[in-house]
Amino acid sequence: MLLLFLLLMLNILRMQAIGTWISLWSMIVIAWLENRWMIRKPLLNLGSTFFGKVDTLLLPVIPGAMVAQISFMGESDSSR
Repeated sequence: MLLLFLLLMLNILRMQAIGTWISLWSMIVIAWLENRWMIRKPLLNLGSTFFGKVDTLLLPVIPGAMVAQISFMGESDSSR
């Protein structure tokens, strides 16, 4: 999780893309909602595995990274 966060921050510093900000905030919101849901329903926490957690965290990062990659490619093409 820490490595993923550091990579995301490095991506934000390198590209300054909107997609990475969206993915960062959506990851924070999903983690907050999941945390509240787990506190209310602790039985569901037993069923979630490590891969489920990773999948939940990577879900908002993938589209954000795609948007950042597309915008980065667009910037490099327009500078020529």
